Amino acid sequence: MKNKYWVVYINEDDSDWVNVTFPDIPGLKSCGVGIDDARKMAKEALEYAISLDFNNCKSIKMSDKSKIIEEYPNGLIEVMEAGV
Repeated sequence: MKNKYWVVYINEDDSDWVNVTFPDIPGLKSCGVGIDDARKMAKEALEYAISLDFNNCKSIKMSDKSKIIEEYPNGLIEVMEAGV
């Protein structure tokens, strides 16, 4: 069964690098060059974290979207499905 996770993409400067964070999975981060690469790298990081059950991510419930928007007002916020 695939679970859904919040993913936030943040570009803090004028570079091509996009940082990725998973608000509901503390410590899980990724990055990529441009948004397409960042999405690909985020998916890989999330799948790997799930395979290890990093920070109990298999049992995490998604936070309310308004909380995520408040915490990351300048981020691009998406939902990513991943899992077995």
